[in-house]
Amino acid sequence: MPTHGVWCQVAVAEARERRRSGPLDTWRARVECGGGKLEAVLEGLPALVHEDRGAMLLGQDAHDMLDGKHVQQESSIIGHILSVGKVHGSATEASAFVDFCSGRGTLSDHLHIVLVADRNVSGESLKFVLVDWASLKAGHCRDGRMRSKGAHVTRVEADITDLCLADVPLLRETGPVTGYTKHACGPATDAVLRCVASFDAGRAKLPPTALILAPCCHHRCTWATYEGKAFFASLGLTSEDFATAAALSPWATLAEQSKGAQHALSLPDDKEALPGGPPPTFDRKVWLGRRCKHLLDLGRLHALKARGCFESVRLVQYTMLSVEDRLLVALPRPSTLDQ
Repeated sequence: MPTHGVWCQVAVAEARERRRSGPLDTWRARVECGGGKLEAVLEGLPALVHEDRGAMLLGQDAHDMLDGKHVQQESSIIGHILSVGKVHGSATEASAFVDFCSGRGTLSDHLHIVLVADRNVSGESLKFVLVDWASLKAGHCRDGRMRSKGAHVTRVEADITDLCLADVPLLRETGPVTGYTKHACGPATDAVLRCVASFDAGRAKLPPTALILAPCCHHRCTWATYEGKAFFASLGLTSEDFATAAALSPWATLAEQSKGAQHALSLPDDKEALPGGPPPTFDRKVWLGRRCKHLLDLGRLHALKARGCFESVRLVQYTMLSVEDRLLVALPRPSTLDQ
């Protein structure tokens, strides 16, 4: 997968093209379209709560893996996944796990190790569905390793937009389901929300699917697929504001990219004389980018809350090792487990 620096360059090019073909030709005009509504909303967004749960991995096998940035991020996601077990209680061994955007399956492999080593769950009882649109060589994936330790693993090669979980045999006769991602790029997060909502609608007597989702690459989001339209409307924001937020979101990565000269980016309109004030400073750009990402994820949070079937729905900062540090966590109501 391309680095975020590459995505940043693509986003900058797309933003410049939109400015050439549209009426808004400066960042300030884009932010202040609609009487400055978007900028006012960005100023008033709530702060993220930091919840790195990597320390929940207590087993020695798990600690042996915590030697890299990505694995440490995965450990925090796994810690949040384990919080679902506190809701499901003894149902953990009857559960199934769906890894959307699974890639090689490293996150699921780590989760399997932790469940067996730290939670004394029988490896033979665990079910994993690994979903990815790409066709990956079996030798490069963790599926075989997981199966060798007793896990039931099904790999599904499909676009999440077209995925019907009810058609996956491993999920037809199972208890609670937990879905998770690291990372769900752009509109993939919205596709997961729709896919899971459709799946849950056909399982009315079972608890809704618990979700632990790490969104990323917000500049790739599209208004047509975005699940937070109602949230934007409640704030008086429009599809134009959405386009602005998506276009500015890559600025969140600038501080990270500036650490290496090889990733230096040419930023849009840095030296352009802007109406209403000077060009944005570097720090202001990073702030705007992070706020735009936060705004887009709050729309998804609102969509999950609107379903009305979760005990808690939160947006948290699960790591400090990456700009892509947000996690959507939706836990089902305990009362639904007894239905």
